[in-house]
Amino acid sequence: MWSRSKTISIIIFFSIENIDEIAAYVALNKVYLQKIFREKTGLTIWNYLTKYRMEKAVYFLLHSDTPISDIDELVGINSRQNFYLLFKKQYGMSPSEYRKRFK
Repeated sequence: MWSRSKTISIIIFFSIENIDEIAAYVALNKVYLQKIFREKTGLTIWNYLTKYRMEKAVYFLLHSDTPISDIDELVGINSRQNFYLLFKKQYGMSPSEYRKRFK
């Protein structure tokens, strides 16, 4: 049986590149997985994953001296430009501004 905790575990422990990987891991049809994930969480898989990754980025910004240029890879985003854009969209400021303001 599908459960939210099982899906969250998948997101946490694997570097996810596409929804097909998740669907194969939990042995569900991709469309069905997306449907039930949204019903249970209120978010799409990618929105949930991005939110989770940004929360982890904030943790690294505030609780470590990890260079911002490394944080993107630590949270599973392989493009610095994409990381910057996603972070700024979610928090209204760049990662470096966030670190300066809240650390």
